[in-house]
Amino acid sequence: MIYQVSLIKDHCRPSSNSGIAAIRAHQAELETQGIRLYGIFAGLLGLATNEIYVVTYSPQPHSLQATVTAAGLELEASHEFLPTARPTEHAPLTKPGIYVFRWFKVKNTDVKAIVELSTTAWKSFEAGFQTQVQGLFAEPESAAVFGQMLLITRYADLSVWEASRHPSDEARENFQRRHALTIEAKPIATQLAL
Repeated sequence: MIYQVSLIKDHCRPSSNSGIAAIRAHQAELETQGIRLYGIFAGLLGLATNEIYVVTYSPQPHSLQATVTAAGLELEASHEFLPTARPTEHAPLTKPGIYVFRWFKVKNTDVKAIVELSTTAWKSFEAGFQTQVQGLFAEPESAAVFGQMLLITRYADLSVWEASRHPSDEARENFQRRHALTIEAKPIATQLAL
């Protein structure tokens, strides 16, 4: 399955509400093209008030450019990803909460090790907090030295995110080893638009 993460902006309004409504209005049309909506995410920290992430998935490469243009919005950026350890089932997200998009710049040769360290850490991490890792994605295979990965994690609320900064020793050790393989990381907090 191929996932597309699109950063969409409404240059005519100060909030994301109309952008969310416009994407929802085109959802049935997208589904006739075999494109399913994984989720629409409004920014809490790190996105402008009139920006949203729209995450879609399909068996084929796809773009939201035509839909975004028809809705009178702007496609600011788009990233194609493949799921690694998660998600294992492809279905729209439905659980309310805080969804943190953690963007990683990595060496492509380290992707496999990052996935292994992450899945090991998740066992005690998820058991210790009201949190669930929704997806860990990597770019399609490339000969480039550097690539991008994306981790999407759901937290019950921001207090859970804050508490999770102090995981168990086992999770902390694996996260530190993962961090050592990361060139840079940029977390952005969002809320799932239901």
